[in-house]
Amino acid sequence: MTGSGEMKPADQNPDASGLPEELRALLEEIEGEPVPEKLLDLAIRLQEKLRDRRDVSSPEPAA
Repeated sequence: MTGSGEMKPADQNPDASGLPEELRALLEEIEGEPVPEKLLDLAIRLQEKLRDRRDVSSPEPAA
């Protein structure tokens, strides 16, 4: 994502690798749309919270 609120295409997004082509195309279409700053901020905060939740719920690998 750039400072202007633009997001990278799905093929440049490592999170999109492994997704079916149909979903990748949909992500690219969505990412091409302009996003109001407030919505962008909320989406980033949501993503961080979901990542934190996933990290907490994932057990640590045994050493």
